[in-house]
Amino acid sequence: MNNTSATANPTTRRRKAPVTAMKAAKAPVAKSTAAPKRSSKPKAKKTGADLPASPEERWRMIAVAAYYRAEARGFACGHEDEDWRAAEAEIDRLLGA
Repeated sequence: MNNTSATANPTTRRRKAPVTAMKAAKAPVAKSTAAPKRSSKPKAKKTGADLPASPEERWRMIAVAAYYRAEARGFACGHEDEDWRAAEAEIDRLLGA
């Protein structure tokens, strides 16, 4: 009986092209050997005092800080002006004004 099973003979399988032949077809990429240029003076990180703030930004920052102060108090009435003044002083100190 002739045994023709579903498994193929390993010697009749097609082989993939070698990887080295595929790499040889691509042109090599030239790499620069020059050292990167460096600035003579180091870059300083900007802090809150270095960043300019417009009057609208300053007002918004104060409003947010005052809100968080009121939230910490449980939004008790009668301390709105106190919260605003404390927030204003805090923001001005952070902005360096």
